[in-house]
Amino acid sequence: DPLEDYNEIILHLRFKETDARLQQETLGILGVNLIYGAFYLNDNPKELLKSFYDNIDKDRLEIDMINFSGPRFMYVDNRLMSLQLVKNGMTNAVMFGPDGNNLLPAQVLYKRN
Repeated sequence: DPLEDYNEIILHLRFKETDARLQQETLGILGVNLIYGAFYLNDNPKELLKSFYDNIDKDRLEIDMINFSGPRFMYVDNRLMSLQLVKNGMTNAVMFGPDGNNLLPAQVLYKRN
């Protein structure tokens, strides 16, 4: 619907590749997957999440945080979607703040001993 408020899918990723060309290629594929999923899978966020890795090996990329917002995603619990990242093998850990918002584990745990 063109008059609908905008929707957002924000994700944080970490490349496991060291070659810039391979990173660009992976990011391009992920971008196409994200656009396709946002248009055609927005009613099934679990499938949308899985579709990010279409034609991408999990050893090339780690998605460690995701946040859905907007009218199409009002019903999505971002904490549960973060747990889906772990369940689907997309990352090893996720964290939430006391307010229920997703946090980046690497940022929270950086230099904490």
